[in-house]
Formats: sequence, structure tokens, C-alpha cells
Amino acid sequence: MLLPENLQNSHQVETDSSPTEASLSVKMESFPGGYTDPRPATEEIQKYCNEVKQQVQAKTHKVFAEFKAVMYRSQVVEGIKYIIEVQVNECDYIHVQIFQALPCYGGEIFMYGVQEHHKKDDPLVPF
Repeated sequence: MLLPENLQNSHQVETDSSPTEASLSVKMESFPGGYTDPRPATEEIQKYCNEVKQQVQAKTHKVFAEFKAVMYRSQVVEGIKYIIEVQVNECDYIHVQIFQALPCYGGEIFMYGVQEHHKKDDPLVPF
């Protein structure tokens, strides 16, 4: 199967070997403009969560003793958008959306969305 050059070079491609059915699966991790695949949170992601914790608590009207970043996805736009899975107690998680402005715009980090009542295995999807 011939694929456009941009797919051959920048994406992982899987094709079905059946001669009657050709299927194409492109992994999103390198899709230009798309969110990355989920990945384990880093110290930097935890730092961002710590910076927006008060905003999240104000939005949810709750105080979280635990606020641990677990997984995240990111998307490069005119800055970086993050969707972060945050553990707030032994079995409860929230999803937090954070935006980090470009350095030329001050590099400010702010929370622009939060969803409560998630479990560990809930998918990280934009909301």
C-alpha cells in the first residue's frame, strides 16, 4: 500500500495484510496539532499542578490534601495545553486542563477546566 510521504515519515502505520481489506491505523502521538498519547507525569507537570491547585480548589469548592499528578497529555498551540489526571485521595481523581503561554507572552500558567469524579483508568480526553 502506498502512503503519502508525510505518513511514511512521521507516523507509525499499521496495515492489514488481507488483500481484500486494507486498513490504516495512525498513532496520535506524532500527529501535528493533536494531543500526545497519555504519559506518566513528570516533576515539571507536578510543579504546574501545584501552581494551579488554589484555582482548582476555588472552582470545585473543595480543599485537597492530596494533589498528585499521575498522567498527562499535551498539545502545542500558541503555548501548551495540558490535560492532567490528578489523584486527590486514595481512589478519586480529577482531570485538570492547564494552559501555559509562550515565554514571549509571559509564560503564565493557568487552569481553564476541571472535571471531578474520575477513576484512575478514565481516559484523558479534552473537555
